[in-house]
Amino acid sequence: MASVVEYKGLRAGYHCGYCDSKEGKASCVDEDRSTEPDRLQVFHKRAIMPYGVYKKQQKDPSEEAAVLQYASLVGQKCSERMLLFRN
Repeated sequence: MASVVEYKGLRAGYHCGYCDSKEGKASCVDEDRSTEPDRLQVFHKRAIMPYGVYKKQQKDPSEEAAVLQYASLVGQKCSERMLLFRN
């Protein structure tokens, strides 16, 4: 299988079941992928805030990579409707 993104046991290429590509599931492009991560909603310290505000408060660079990976796996529509809990 081609390169597959893994996030807590989920393999993005494997779970891309709606793709009808002849090259296989790993080659499909998610049209609902997160293109605007700043619209992601984060629940942090008993407050709901946009990811852009949360990002300014964080000093750990690995935190940004984890949140962006989450947003890419969940998709734009779901990431706008769900809250990502961070402590």
